[in-house]
Formats: sequence, C-alpha cells, structure tokens
Amino acid sequence: MLSVIPVILKCAGILLLFLLTLVLLLLVLLLFVPIRYSGRGLYETSPEAEVRVSWLLKLVRFRLDYKSGIDAEARLGFLKLWSMKTVPEETGEGATETEYTDEEFTEALEQELPAEEAAQEFHEEQAAASEEGHPAVSPEKPPAVSQAEPAAASHEEALPEEETISDAPSKKKRKYAGTPETIDEKFEKIMDKVYSVKDKIDEGLAFLNEDSTKRLILLLKKKLIRILKEICPRDYGGKVRFGFSDPFTTGQAASAAAVLYPVYQDRIHVEPRFDREEIFADLSLRGRIRLFPLAAAAVQIWFSRDFQKVFKRLKNRNKDDGGKHG
Repeated sequence: MLSVIPVILKCAGILLLFLLTLVLLLLVLLLFVPIRYSGRGLYETSPEAEVRVSWLLKLVRFRLDYKSGIDAEARLGFLKLWSMKTVPEETGEGATETEYTDEEFTEALEQELPAEEAAQEFHEEQAAASEEGHPAVSPEKPPAVSQAEPAAASHEEALPEEETISDAPSKKKRKYAGTPETIDEKFEKIMDKVYSVKDKIDEGLAFLNEDSTKRLILLLKKKLIRILKEICPRDYGGKVRFGFSDPFTTGQAASAAAVLYPVYQDRIHVEPRFDREEIFADLSLRGRIRLFPLAAAAVQIWFSRDFQKVFKRLKNRNKDDGGKHG
C-alpha cells in the first residue's frame, strides 16, 4: 500500500509538469506568433469589401465579405465557431413590381371611383357657394365657434367685484418683492462655480507641470509610437480615379490628394479625371500584429515609478472627491 503512494505522486507531478509546459507553450505562441490580417476594398458602382484574419498557420481564421450583404464566419481548423449571413431586401431597380390582371385592375379602379366622385361633388358645392356669396365650409372641420366672449365673461364672473384696476400695481409690488436679494444670491452662486472651475484648472496645470507627469507623458508617447508601428499595415496599395461634374471640385480634390502624397507615396496611384464624372477605388492592405511588443510596453508602463506615483495621486484624489460628494 505504501509503495503505491510514490507512484501516484510521481504521476501527479508528471501531469502537473505537462500542463504547465502546455500553458507556457500556448503563452509563447500567443506572444510571439503574429496575427496576420489583410483587407481589400473596391468601389465602382457599389461598395465591396473583404477582410481576412488568421493566426498560427491559419489554424484560427476569420473571414468577412461584403457584397450587397454581409457574409462572415470564424473557424478553428475545420470546425466552424461562428457564422453570419445577411441578404438585403431588393429595393430600387432590383425590386419587383406587382403585376395586375385586367379583372383585378378593373376592380381596383371601381373601388377608387366613389372617392373621386365624392371629391368632385364637394368641389362643385364650393364653387356654387362662392358664386352666391356664401363662404365655403369644409366638411372635415366645422366652423370655429368664437369663444373669446364666453371666456371673457367667465373671467369677469370669477373676479370679485371689490377688485379694481388700482389693485394691479400693488400686486406687482408684492410679486417682485425681495428681487435684489435673489439676484445677489444667484450672482454669488455663479461666482462660486467660476472660482471652483478656476481652482480645478490651476490644479490640473500644476499637475501637468510636475516632473513625474512630464516623464510619464514622454514614456506614453514613445510606447504609443511603437504600438502604432506594430499595428499599422506593412504593405498597402491600389488605384483611385475620381472626377466630378465641376472641374473646380475635381481640382480641389486633386490638391488634397497631393497634400497626402507623403503618406501613400507611389503605393497608391491617384488619377483625377477632368473630362468626365467618375469615382473608382481599388485598395488593399496587409499586415501583422505581434502581441509581445504590446505586452512589453504595457508592463514597462505599469512598473515605471512615474506611472505608480501619478496613479496613486489620481486614485487618492478620486477618493477625496467621493468623500466630499458623499
């Protein structure tokens, strides 16, 4: 019995070591094997697009296509994890019109005739009334009854007889009594808010001018540039042709494209068309993302002294503000 215990402990240790090795292997693969992505967009008569994302030799992959509808799916090897497909309703030129037979068209026309005859009779009655000198009355809206006199009468009955016109100024005086004090109180509240906002602005400027905050901002800027270099596509290109009905508008668009030339350089061919109206674009990109540089940047920022100092100060400030509000 005692000889079985070392064997069980040995098997448990081997199993634990195997699981730990598997976790480390997956972590290394996740950090160092890049996630590859590619995309393509086309616009000629209608927009079209396709996106591909894959990882670990396309063992995990994602696909999205758009062409008059969305068609997307995610796969793990040969196993489909998720899929979505939408088919838009046909509208415009692709919509089918309802066709009527001769009998159905005759029935629909007979149903519309009574309404047309009633409208014609109504217009004839209006024309006859205008010739006789009487105002035409709309059948939908009855003539408006003047309610000014009854309303005035009821108002006079509600007022007491002792009340006269001379009482109005005294009422106004009583109504606006104490107005200067109210204005002073409102002015003091507004000034208190202005001073509180000014104090917060001064405190924020003093916080930004501290050495630790400045060093942290420089570190964040450096790491952000590194992350953008890692995320941005490494290869892109395509063709763009555009032309508008007004040559002046085409010239303005060409000027804007010339300003952006240092960004796309010779990878994207831009061709303005002044002789016709046209919009055509065929663009593609491809890149990869490694998670190790992103994780390394996050760890360096978290364990920096400046970040810890600024984080603690902001945390304590939020606690103080919460205690004040509470």
